[in-house]
Amino acid sequence: MIQHFFKIIVISTIVFTLSCNKQEQYGFDENDTIRGIWGQTILYNEYGLPLQNNEGIIVTAHCIDTLGTDNSGNAIVLDTILSTTTDSKGMWQYNKAPGGLYYIEFWKEGFCKNSVYNYIYDTLRADTLDMLYLSQKPQASIIFDSVSVQSSILYLSRTISFNSSNTNNYMLSTWYFFDTTAQVSNTKHMYAYMSGAAIGKGGMQQSFTTKKPLDKLYENGFKEGTKVYVTCAVDNAKYVQYYDASGTIMFPNISQLSAVKTFIMPKEN
Repeated sequence: MIQHFFKIIVISTIVFTLSCNKQEQYGFDENDTIRGIWGQTILYNEYGLPLQNNEGIIVTAHCIDTLGTDNSGNAIVLDTILSTTTDSKGMWQYNKAPGGLYYIEFWKEGFCKNSVYNYIYDTLRADTLDMLYLSQKPQASIIFDSVSVQSSILYLSRTISFNSSNTNNYMLSTWYFFDTTAQVSNTKHMYAYMSGAAIGKGGMQQSFTTKKPLDKLYENGFKEGTKVYVTCAVDNAKYVQYYDASGTIMFPNISQLSAVKTFIMPKEN
């Protein structure tokens, strides 16, 4: 499995010649518009509402294709970069896309990035990706009030401040990140949990306590007597997760992380 797209050595002119030969070998027709990759990407504002115009989202694909080996037995790898933009409906396409392993990034100024990682296209058909979303960061902040365990139930209390001047109610989500080190974050954690939605408007605060069984923490490697570190953040109601080029799960829309709280894992029942 290729883990790091940008560390792969790109062979120059010879590789592109071999790529053309490969295209001829498989009988690709220059007039063929059936083969390719298509998709749709939708924009959401900071209140989790869809926008009417989805034009101008930049879709950049890195395609890795192994073409064979050289005289020394080293792999000959082609790293192709494709780029296009969406129309007003968010539609995008790569006609006659080359085959290979794809890492596709979606971004637009003012919105948080999204991506598709480890996608394989074999050129034998037209592929349509699942609909993707780009959202803006939520207009809110969060305070982690407390965490405790009672009778094998985890109690997580937080207060959300709706910071915008919006006079209409809008929805937000809350993420909790768990780890066995004080460096717990959205990129360093053993377990992540979304606790549902908070609804409010600009100037409001909302406090809430989530009650969560500990079964998922046990399943994800947290053992009896372990000190667990927890932090949380607010996310757009239209939340987004994606893998970056190193395989790390990213949460691009979340607000600044809260202070870290701790608790001790009890004995598993």
